[in-house]
Amino acid sequence: MEKQNQTIDLQWCRSYLSDKIFKLRPEDYQKEHPIWPGMVGIEIEMMPLDESLLSSTGAMIPLLGDGSLQSNLKNMLPENRLWQPQGTESVYSSIKLEDEDQLTFEPGGQLEYSSKPYPCLDDACKRTAYLQKTLNSHFSKQGVRFLQMGSHPWQSAEDIGLQMTKPRYQAMNKYFTRIGPFGKRMMRETCTIQVNLDFGGSEEKMAKRFLVANLMAPVLTAMFAHSPVSEGRPNGFKSVRAHIWQNLDRGRTGFPKLSNILEAMDQKSCVDSYLDMVLDANVVFVEGQDFAVPESDTSFRSWVKDGIDGVYPSEDDFVTHLSLHFPEVRARGFMEIRSIDSQAPAWQLAPACLLTGVLYNDDSLEQAFDLLVGQIGNIEELWAASTKGLENLVLHDFAAKIMYLALQGFSKLPSCYEGKGRRRVLERFNEHFTSKGRCPADDILDALEASGEDQLSAEVLFKVQDKWLKLVS
Repeated sequence: MEKQNQTIDLQWCRSYLSDKIFKLRPEDYQKEHPIWPGMVGIEIEMMPLDESLLSSTGAMIPLLGDGSLQSNLKNMLPENRLWQPQGTESVYSSIKLEDEDQLTFEPGGQLEYSSKPYPCLDDACKRTAYLQKTLNSHFSKQGVRFLQMGSHPWQSAEDIGLQMTKPRYQAMNKYFTRIGPFGKRMMRETCTIQVNLDFGGSEEKMAKRFLVANLMAPVLTAMFAHSPVSEGRPNGFKSVRAHIWQNLDRGRTGFPKLSNILEAMDQKSCVDSYLDMVLDANVVFVEGQDFAVPESDTSFRSWVKDGIDGVYPSEDDFVTHLSLHFPEVRARGFMEIRSIDSQAPAWQLAPACLLTGVLYNDDSLEQAFDLLVGQIGNIEELWAASTKGLENLVLHDFAAKIMYLALQGFSKLPSCYEGKGRRRVLERFNEHFTSKGRCPADDILDALEASGEDQLSAEVLFKVQDKWLKLVS
């Protein structure tokens, strides 16, 4: 219990955010690449499905046991000798890969690939493609197919169950169950693509990138909405994943007070706004008390001031609390942009192309700032509307303008961003979806209606995905 004696105060929390969380572009990157705009990381969550069950339940393979996700990954180790499993031999907590990337496991058995930060976009794209090819080559022989969607289209949270049962997830399950029905669904059903970008080389650039990334969140959700089906039937949303997250726990989702950042446009304003949001969020569990979940809502600010059953938070407790904070743009020493449903393979790189095109080109960043800054007061309304894709006319208009800025900005980035046809993916996405006021969910719903069936079949879904691949080939 030694760490629980290392108690902290609010000033320590603020200093931690300033020193560790809101950091300017890494110095080594700045020295090696003085004219490049920033580093790029990609995280993709995938659902491993049992192909033998796709015609009935669409069930995921279990996380543990014979024929499970982890047993298959264990069988891959001899051919991938640089992979380093973490945890015990029977239960992996993660797998460190040969290029410092990693595979981790979500509570419902989803597999997440997290790249390290790469010097430019094409490096991250190539690495992601290589890893996915390696996984698909092995798992396809075992009758397993990875599905990338914003939520599970066939199984409910109860069907899936809590696959990852480490104490942290059990405590999260208990906490979220106490406050409402959406926590279980978030943990077990949902998948995202997250794009990680740095804050830039100055405080003004940090504030501008952070503001624009937050203001783009509703637009991103709407443009890339890709979860319109639950338990086989239309669920009334284009992104039910966003609906689930928005109703999860409003103290730890959404946005910091962006107007305060706008007033000062510096690191301090970013830190102060983010800190207020973090401190006001409820404590999920007290690790020093065997992951006990408070019986009533208790903010982290209150825990620092008054303790919980005689226990006060430590440095490690604050770090854990930050990891349980789920805003649309999470600060982690970089920006983790979390607004996007997991995309089918054809479109999985489009979000990173769009975001680098807007945030990493100075002209596009300035124009996006001018375009969106007036929406600070309306962001909650737009965020709620984004669950219906681009049906909202304001979001439709913003999406078209943001896409234009992204395409213009991306074309001006260093050649290592374009690589081999990266811009083409974004152009095809725009032609097929954004320019027409559509999102990927619309194609799925149209295909379901055309099938004449009342439930989405795997055959119909994967035909849509195959059609998308042809659009970008």
